[in-house]
Amino acid sequence: MEQIKYSIAIRSKGRYKTINDKTIKLLKKWDILNENIYIFCPVNEIELYQENCPGINVVDGGNSIVECNNCIIDYFDEGDYIIQTDDDIHFLLELGTDNNRIKVNNKLRPKNFIDYNLNKLINNGYRLMIEKNAPIWGTYPVCNDFYMNDLTTPTFDLKFLIGRIFGFLNDKSIRTTSKVRDDYEKSILYYIKYGSTIRFNHISVYADTYVGKGGLAEQRTIDMMSNDVEEMINKYPEYVAEKKNKGRYREIRLIKQK
Repeated sequence: MEQIKYSIAIRSKGRYKTINDKTIKLLKKWDILNENIYIFCPVNEIELYQENCPGINVVDGGNSIVECNNCIIDYFDEGDYIIQTDDDIHFLLELGTDNNRIKVNNKLRPKNFIDYNLNKLINNGYRLMIEKNAPIWGTYPVCNDFYMNDLTTPTFDLKFLIGRIFGFLNDKSIRTTSKVRDDYEKSILYYIKYGSTIRFNHISVYADTYVGKGGLAEQRTIDMMSNDVEEMINKYPEYVAEKKNKGRYREIRLIKQK
C-alpha cells in the first residue's frame, strides 16, 4: 500500500508552554514524526515555540485566525493533504460499547468513550476523500454519547466540521474570512465547490476550547461573536441560520441542504 503523505498544521498563539502537554502529546502517542508537524504561530513567538518544541517545524502564522488559516494554505502546495488541529487537544475519542473510559483531570470522563487511533483517522479520511471526491473530512463537534449514540457511519452531506481537528486537500481558492467561525465557513465553502463534506460521526475530540491563556479565549467578545453571526447569515443565507441557545454568545447552525 502506498504511503500517504500528509502534514499536521497546528494553529497556536501564546501556548508554547502548554502545547507539549496537549496536542503534541497526542501526536507523539500515535508516533507522528516531527518532520510532519508544523506549528503556525505569531512571528514574535517563533523562537519561544522552537525552544519549547525542539525538532518541530515552527512557521509564521500571523496574529489572527484569518491570517493563520491563510498562512497554512499558502505554505503548503496545491493538493497537499493537511490535517489541521488546534493546540489544546487532549484526546481523540470514539464512542465505545465497552466500559473503558479516559481519565481527564483525574476524573473518569467523558463516559463511554475509548481512544481512537489518529493514524487510522488520517488514512480513512484520505481514502474517503478520494473515493467521494469530497476533499475535506471532520469529526463530531461534541463528546456526547446521547447525541452520538446512533451515529456509527460517516455522512457526506453538508455538516459542521469543527476546527479542533479536520483533514483536507489544500485548495488555494478556498479562503475563510470569519474571525471566529471559520470552521463553519470552511465547511460551507468546500460543500459549495465540491457538493459534499465527510464527517466521522462516531469520532470526537476532547479539548480545552476557549479555556486558559492564549488562543481565541483572549479575543472572544460578545460584540465580536454577535457581529460574526450577522456577517455569516448575510454572506451565506442559504446555508446559515441563527441557532437558539441560552448562552451568552449568539450562535449559528447550518441549514440542511436538499
